[in-house]
Amino acid sequence: LLLLTAGPALVRGLRNLAALVRGGDPGSIIVASLLGSLVMLVVLRWDDLNRTLDRLNRRLRSRPRLGWVLLAAIVLIWLGFGWTAIRTINYLGNADYSDNGVVARNLVAGRGWVVDYVTQFYRLYPNGSVTRVQETWPMLQPVWIAPFFALFGPTAAAARMPNLVFFAILAVLVYHIASALWDRRVGLAAVLLVLINPYMFRLLIYSTSDLGFVVLYVAALWLLWRAVERGNRRLLLASGLLVGLMCWQKTSAVVVAAGMGLWLLWRAWRSPVDLRRRVFGMVVLYWVLPAALVFSPFVVRNLVEFGKPVFSTESYDAWLLEYQGTSTGDFESIYRIYTNQGGLGPGDLPEPSWILRWGNQRTLNKIARQFAAARDYLLPASPALGPLSGKGALLGNLEDGGANPFEWLMVGALLALVGALTLRRRQARLMQLVLLSFGPYIVFLALYWHANEERYFVPLIPFLALLAAGALWRIHDTIASVGTDRGRPLALLVLGTLLVLALKPGWVDATNKTSTAPISNYADWQADIAAFEWLKANTPPDAVVMTRVPWQLNFHAERPAVMNPNTADLDTLLRIAQYYQARYLLVNAQTNNKDAAAIALRDLLQGREVRNFRQVASFDAPRNRTIYIYAFPADYNGVAPVNLSDEQ
Repeated sequence: LLLLTAGPALVRGLRNLAALVRGGDPGSIIVASLLGSLVMLVVLRWDDLNRTLDRLNRRLRSRPRLGWVLLAAIVLIWLGFGWTAIRTINYLGNADYSDNGVVARNLVAGRGWVVDYVTQFYRLYPNGSVTRVQETWPMLQPVWIAPFFALFGPTAAAARMPNLVFFAILAVLVYHIASALWDRRVGLAAVLLVLINPYMFRLLIYSTSDLGFVVLYVAALWLLWRAVERGNRRLLLASGLLVGLMCWQKTSAVVVAAGMGLWLLWRAWRSPVDLRRRVFGMVVLYWVLPAALVFSPFVVRNLVEFGKPVFSTESYDAWLLEYQGTSTGDFESIYRIYTNQGGLGPGDLPEPSWILRWGNQRTLNKIARQFAAARDYLLPASPALGPLSGKGALLGNLEDGGANPFEWLMVGALLALVGALTLRRRQARLMQLVLLSFGPYIVFLALYWHANEERYFVPLIPFLALLAAGALWRIHDTIASVGTDRGRPLALLVLGTLLVLALKPGWVDATNKTSTAPISNYADWQADIAAFEWLKANTPPDAVVMTRVPWQLNFHAERPAVMNPNTADLDTLLRIAQYYQARYLLVNAQTNNKDAAAIALRDLLQGREVRNFRQVASFDAPRNRTIYIYAFPADYNGVAPVNLSDEQ
């Protein structure tokens, strides 16, 4: 089956090469000549080539230093490419991507975990201030960014520098795990599958908390597994400390920690009866207690700032997202006005009983979509899997896959499935811990949050890569043993072809993401950057700007900002602007106004004249998009002011 996956791509590649040769293309003639020479060499010197490959294979498996040297070469080359990428991309991204950068900049300035923008309307902040304590996103990612800001300044490239460090650590972790449970060859292949993965690459160019979460999860899980295998208390303690940091890095990781704890309790219960109580005590003392102590300052901070042990606007968003059936409409709905302060909104804040409003069918449809998304990320497409057949997206590229899924989309996922079916006992025990720790998190995403976002599943990529790499080398070794161990040249050809096909989605995605072509992600953002620079140069430092993208505007323009509410009533929008004293309005950013807000702003989005709004700047952008910056009417067209005297 795996050999068949390589067939279509190989045949089409040879046909394309032949067509180019017939057309007289010099490069293709050289490539064809080299391929012909290689075939002749293999045919005439098969035994010599087989002995050489056998010697290299044995050295790689028996010499640890050689494996580490090759790993260092792979990581250094990839980090060099990664550094080039993060220097090229001059934007930080939307929402929490820029939010982490803003908080890190304020930490360096000594202001603490605060931001200077308002993004949602579950309440109005006192005195019309846009400065507030950050509550929505995890707290640890800005801490990793802050030292690089202190050294190199608050730039988009500096915000991504921690990602290079995280990837280097992750590569070492994956190689170490593979060397202990598989072999060093598997480790090198697994590192390649992790580094050149489309979803992992996106974590490099965005400053989210997900990559740090992956590193802490893999390290904590591996130390926990080794601690139980060896009965080592120090390893158990180290795992507990990392679990505490993991929950700082991503608050929802508490669910993952609970899954790891259930696995620990299960292993403790399986201990001999006379040792069971002692094992339980050791688990609590050396794992649960250290994790709780590390995480406890986070809980105390929330109690002091918000009066709740865990507080986030996501506790409101959860009862809105995905219930409408379209991600666009759902995400815009969280920016509507819900507070009734000053008579603005209905005053009906989202909470669990809203499930009853949506009805059983819509709720069940939402949950079914989330579990289907998890299946699509994790399992390949195969008639043999029946209703479990997915899209193998996590080791492929769901967005840019070719028409023939067996050509390149499925190779990594199929390899991982074969690897899972051929696990040895110790390998299976590790994967059992992975399943039991991450399974509750998938259920949490499907029932409470939303699972149809690939970055929530990236912690599984290192383990899927280990499965795929293990299968890859098992196939290689099986083919190599054909004909009294004379099949190594053929085995190397199969291994190389399958590995290239498995890596192709990641390489293509990385090329697309870093392209500076006129039609590319990079080009789409340049008009936004120009608009932000104009605001920075032409407006007072305290001028509040209303926009759909307050996070990145604040990071790049260094101006306070407020989200324009998702309302179809322009007067209500003006009342919000007046309350927060917004003086400028920016529309048509890369993340543009949709849903009800597009109705209220329809003329302004087109650059048409609207009563007392004054256009002060415009910037042409790709895809027939023009960014406009307006000055608000001096009196906000006389709308009724928001009066919070009663609430205060």
